[in-house]
Amino acid sequence: MNPFMTIEDINDANLAAVLGLKVAAAQRAYIETNAQSLQEAMNDHDHDWRCYALCENRQPVGFMMIGAENRTDKYIWLDRFMIGQQYQGQGLGTQFLKRAIGFIEDHFEVDEIVLSLHTENTYAKFFYVQAGFTDIKRIDETNGEEIWVYRLT
Repeated sequence: MNPFMTIEDINDANLAAVLGLKVAAAQRAYIETNAQSLQEAMNDHDHDWRCYALCENRQPVGFMMIGAENRTDKYIWLDRFMIGQQYQGQGLGTQFLKRAIGFIEDHFEVDEIVLSLHTENTYAKFFYVQAGFTDIKRIDETNGEEIWVYRLT
């Protein structure tokens, strides 16, 4: 893996760059903005959301938000994962998703990573299948999205 690709805390030095990252227009219906995600992380104290900058050479090129850890059933949500439009198509999403999975393994005692996808988001489904996630054929009752799982064990 590229040693210049890092997952970093969001701080004063990288916040503006993280907020400036946007997905392609065709993807905007499927994911909240980074500003919305950061706001949710600050206001939702029940799920302990943690937001990170996905950086290449210390420059934010993407964003992820993880949380809602269930210590009993040993899973955590990868609730948001995005690569900025100008950085897409370079394989960064695939590389950062592998790093994100490793990051979660290193920092949380979980057996599964859970995420949800819009039913019609075929590109994201292909992306997550390639990474080893599987559709568990359940629908998230809060938003109508499909629930997918990556098993670490």
